[in-house]
Amino acid sequence: MFVELENPYKNITVQTGDLGATFNKGIKQVNDWKRYLSANFTTLEETFNKYKNSTMELPNEFKTYEPYRLHFAVVAGRRDDFNDTTRWHKRQLRSTNGIEILHFDNLCDYAKEKIGQNTY
Repeated sequence: MFVELENPYKNITVQTGDLGATFNKGIKQVNDWKRYLSANFTTLEETFNKYKNSTMELPNEFKTYEPYRLHFAVVAGRRDDFNDTTRWHKRQLRSTNGIEILHFDNLCDYAKEKIGQNTY
């Protein structure tokens, strides 16, 4: 999962709820990553191998470029920045571009859910 963290407070959406400059910057960055990964995945594999634990083998999903296994998210703004129009854009981007749009309150909510659970 590739996560682009953007500003939580500035230019998140415009008055109508359409995505503002902050989200658009993050979406552009994710699209840049997608282009890079499709052409340079072997470079990324070399980086994984360089920094991994030398006694462990990388799972196959880190060795072969399979775009449907890659996930992307842009995190910006706060819950109050989202309205019905923003949520429509969120669903549309997930469906057509495979990009999840989140706000920082989502990260806090997900972290609280995991407290006390058996996780990695």
